[in-house]
Amino acid sequence: MKTGVSMFSFTEDADLRHLFPLVKQAGYDGVEPVLSENGYLNQNTSEREILEIKKMAQDTGLEIPSVGVWSLWENNLVSNDPSIRQKAEDIIKKQIECAALMGADTILVVPGYVGCDFASIPRLLIQPLVENAIKHGMDTEGISIIIWITASVRDRALILEERNNGVPIQVDAVYAEGKVGIRNVENRIRMIHPQAVFEIGLEDGITSVIIKIPLEEDMEHEDHIG
Repeated sequence: MKTGVSMFSFTEDADLRHLFPLVKQAGYDGVEPVLSENGYLNQNTSEREILEIKKMAQDTGLEIPSVGVWSLWENNLVSNDPSIRQKAEDIIKKQIECAALMGADTILVVPGYVGCDFASIPRLLIQPLVENAIKHGMDTEGISIIIWITASVRDRALILEERNNGVPIQVDAVYAEGKVGIRNVENRIRMIHPQAVFEIGLEDGITSVIIKIPLEEDMEHEDHIG
């Protein structure tokens, strides 16, 4: 099995020349570049620039198996607006072009979505947690793991939880120098929701990451009172 890092874990304008060597040093086999509106890979990125990204990965010893996308979240394929649907189709065509040039055989497509009106949730909040569980939870050769993902509303908060029964997490190691995976998720959520709760735990051999986001109507009420 090979493991990789999606560039969803970083900002849309991330410096790939800086990040690719770090990904390789962390022991990953590949990377997933991500198409966005104005980032390093966008609708106006030229063939030469796309091939430069491919070469950067190759020179670092990394594969590019897939191409992700940020901008389909703003441009819904099932929008009622024909112009938005057309833009979404154009984005997917660009993804296919990028994948072909980079040698990737897979693209991530968001086929459509409905909103979550009561809490703002950063895009791809759970995926990095699942990837982390697979990479570190399966460290022992031959081990199989189960990953649970749950979402609920309790105590005036949206609660997102990832749990797995893999190799127990070393909580102190999460915050060690050079570690970025789970810490990036925590930093992203706190940028949008400073009052959010982010908990990492281990109980009875089950590793858990719990995110609690206050409901927006409660936050608005607190702002009004203040």
